[in-house]
Amino acid sequence: LEWLQQQLNELGYERLDDLANRAYMLYVLALAQQAPLGELRYLHDNHLERLPTRMARAQLGAALALYGETARSQVVFTAARQPGFGDLERLFDYGSELRDQAAWLALQVESGTPAAALTEETARLAAQFQERRYTSTQEQAWLLLAAHALVSERSDLNLA
Repeated sequence: LEWLQQQLNELGYERLDDLANRAYMLYVLALAQQAPLGELRYLHDNHLERLPTRMARAQLGAALALYGETARSQVVFTAARQPGFGDLERLFDYGSELRDQAAWLALQVESGTPAAALTEETARLAAQFQERRYTSTQEQAWLLLAAHALVSERSDLNLA
């Protein structure tokens, strides 16, 4: 975590990949309750529109939710519904729309949104998945996390 803090302090705000990396680092630090709240608010207030991927926006939204910043978190998750604008191939993050949709869904549920409120987005993810002949490792990981979040949230589901 110290290394992440150090890396966070060294990142700028000009490059799109630095903004995406910053959102990820803040999310990881927030999971450990070690993210600087001022940094989360600053990224939301000044750079939300420049976050290049849906996943980066969802990570910022989840980090804000972990600190009880509900209003800001909802703004970010709403912004994350829109497609990313960054050139995913130039970001070197192995991203895809499928991965970002799965990440958005997993992080949205993790942040407290009931799965029942996300049926349209869940159906969209399922449709995207069925269109694919193969999936990347990142896509598979986030699909698994999304499925786990959706299933874990439902206490009435029985697997026999």
